[in-house]
Amino acid sequence: MIPEIGDAYNLDLERIVELGPELIIAWKQGSAYKDLDRLNDLGFQVVEIEIKSLDDIPNLIRLIGKLAETNEVAELAASQYEKALFQIRRSYNNRTLIRALHLIWLQPLITFGKDHLINEVLEVCGGENVADFYPGHTLTLATENIVAANPEVILDSTPIASELRHLFRKISSISAVKNNHIYFIPPDLIFRETVRILDAIQMVCGYFDRVQEKMYQ
Repeated sequence: MIPEIGDAYNLDLERIVELGPELIIAWKQGSAYKDLDRLNDLGFQVVEIEIKSLDDIPNLIRLIGKLAETNEVAELAASQYEKALFQIRRSYNNRTLIRALHLIWLQPLITFGKDHLINEVLEVCGGENVADFYPGHTLTLATENIVAANPEVILDSTPIASELRHLFRKISSISAVKNNHIYFIPPDLIFRETVRILDAIQMVCGYFDRVQEKMYQ
């Protein structure tokens, strides 16, 4: 079992010191700066990472391989990722764009903006994020915003299905709800900025394929 040392926002410094890692890889956007500063002060090697694009992921894998002295394994994983992503991009290039909304929270309603990695996932699969007007990572919506945007697809990574059904009753006029183009994407796939995100991309692309087939029947 892997020891728990906190989450993306709160670290158990005592537990980390007890474990005595030779290398600490920290998520720059989520980790508390005071905790990272404290770990640096204690003499630990802390490498802060930040993924801004799908193309950053293989570079990160190679970096970790270099730091962990597992270059060959890292290069294999990075190369396989790059080949798979290239094939997906080529397959979905020049398709008619599908207007999509990806919900990650319901109380309040939260989705991704233009600067989030998920925006690129939608683009790779031939999708257009209805919230890409927002130059940030996440934004809060009102039901009126969703109705006005009228997405053709809703991707759901929210935790409570009953709240989602309640929302759909409020926005029953939009295309995605009327045509039942609502699809679940596991958060454990879509929110992981590693090779695992390829599984999420393939799911998103598959759902967009279904919508395209229905649109042109």
